Amino acid sequence: MPIATTQSDFRNLNTLLDAVSAKQDSLESAIARDKLIDMHILPDDPIVDPTDDYWDSFKQTVKQHRS
Repeated sequence: MPIATTQSDFRNLNTLLDAVSAKQDSLESAIARDKLIDMHILPDDPIVDPTDDYWDSFKQTVKQHRS
């Protein structure tokens, strides 16, 4: 395995280590995952077309918070 020799290599390594050590579904995991996507190490998430059910779920949440 090659040794990290540039500053960029160390950033990549730190990001990978952050991703591995972070709890899944945590903010740290999400940040590390976004960095790995930006570095083209992980593929980007597919675009999902939201349905009316998706948007309606927010309307229900807003009504509950206003009550």
